[in-house]
Amino acid sequence: MIQVIHRAHTILEHMSRQPERPCQLGELAELLKVSAPACSNIVRTLVELGYLRQLGKRRGYTLGPMIYSLNYANPYRHLVDIARPEVEHLAKRINIFVVLVAECGGKRKELLRMSGDSTISIENPAGSPSQLFSCATGTVILSHLDQARVKSLWESDGGERNALGINNFTTYFRQLQVLREAGEVVLRPRKEQDPADPRATAAMAVPILYKTHLIAALGIRLNEGVHDPETIRKVLSDCHQSANKISTLLNG
Repeated sequence: MIQVIHRAHTILEHMSRQPERPCQLGELAELLKVSAPACSNIVRTLVELGYLRQLGKRRGYTLGPMIYSLNYANPYRHLVDIARPEVEHLAKRINIFVVLVAECGGKRKELLRMSGDSTISIENPAGSPSQLFSCATGTVILSHLDQARVKSLWESDGGERNALGINNFTTYFRQLQVLREAGEVVLRPRKEQDPADPRATAAMAVPILYKTHLIAALGIRLNEGVHDPETIRKVLSDCHQSANKISTLLNG
């Protein structure tokens, strides 16, 4: 048996017994019977891969989003079935484009898509994902990832070309924390676009939570020149209501 893989498995198995309880590095080192630096190397890799989530300096670690995407005995198994009626109702109610997105290995993966009263398309999660930085739903997902994970994706996916228009990582991550606190992302038409141009678009997204963890983002894209603040506020409110309903049903 390859020792480092066995140790990583031991950490994940130990933490899965109480997934909501943060574990400190010292506790995990003692579990493995190795030094703190040796344990830190394993934990840091698990964080970068998304299997663990770092809560902050000296606050410990919990399971990350990749664990839930691999385990069928979790909310992802029921997410599409639960969300579909609400996504359909939302799209028909306000006649706009609605999408349900989850993280898949550090990429953005659409699970549901609907435009107005057209048929919902349901994509296979094993299909081709896209990077997270370029859109509102991806930005919501990034706002719930720890700094090490976001930094790794920033470096591998060209994060400086992001939807927020911030090319400095420290400034970008700080803004993600503001957006996480707000519980929403609103991207208005780019400066080079004429707001009156029907091709100019605004996008927004809100998180869907299972307990304290983000497991998906619900996104909306406005088009046809809809940019007035009152309309955006109303649509965003509807989006929040739908996401909250889906979260409530998931938490059962």
